[in-house]
Amino acid sequence: MKVLVLNCGSSSIKYKLFDMDHKEVIAQGGIEKIGLKGSFLKLTLPDGGKKILEKDIPEHTVGVEFILNTLISPEYGAIKSLDEINAVGHRMVHGGEKFSESVCCLQRPGSASQSCQLERCKRYFRHSARCSADWRV
Repeated sequence: MKVLVLNCGSSSIKYKLFDMDHKEVIAQGGIEKIGLKGSFLKLTLPDGGKKILEKDIPEHTVGVEFILNTLISPEYGAIKSLDEINAVGHRMVHGGEKFSESVCCLQRPGSASQSCQLERCKRYFRHSARCSADWRV
């Protein structure tokens, strides 16, 4: 089972792709300076080296698309198809008093902010022709 975990900040997106069957991270990196000049994706290569890919990334949707394309690219990809990703996790902050621990958003959104974040996350993947994530809300 492969799980993609995203952590979207105000001007960054960090990610890790886990192979749960082998208990290892098979891809990781992050985009910095989203919406600013000089944005880039810094990723860790299989040998532990780092690679920087510069690209104009005006907003987060473009950034997630860039990450997904990199994950399946012949040169830097860790997987051949996005269909290999079985689940996606997204770190959300500002849970306030209602959310003081991890919750599964796919089972039952419990607040307007949680529903809003879930809708944003769904748009990232639903609008990608290369992703067939099955969302159940």
